[in-house]
Amino acid sequence: KTRLLDCMAKSCRHYKGCCRIVTAKTLQLALDKRWVKTRVQEVEEYQRLVKAADAAKAVNIVCEKLNLTGDFSAVDYLCQQMSETFKHKPLSSVTNEVLQAGRCLHNLTKEQQDCLTVFAQCVPLVKWLREEVKELR
Repeated sequence: KTRLLDCMAKSCRHYKGCCRIVTAKTLQLALDKRWVKTRVQEVEEYQRLVKAADAAKAVNIVCEKLNLTGDFSAVDYLCQQMSETFKHKPLSSVTNEVLQAGRCLHNLTKEQQDCLTVFAQCVPLVKWLREEVKELR
């Protein structure tokens, strides 16, 4: 009954509503309804986590490049937890701690992530602007 996260996520990634279709079809087959709903929920949570992990990587790059300080523990935790080895774990390995870390970044869009990545590439410009603004004071 245990499926690998990556396998399930890849199966549903390209189809919107895939999890609802899977649920409907498997319920028609009279499989254990609670088990099916739990697995579908885990896959949907995992898909949200993958998006949040991508956002965490973008935020992490900006923090490192600009030596930002603050509480980025959720970003760090999510980056650590969503490593390549995580994808090969059972669906049930998604913990509440990982889900909570992902919730803080799940609304960051792909476009916003791309902006952060480009911004991180402009660190020399940002540093120059910081110095110039200091001199103007």
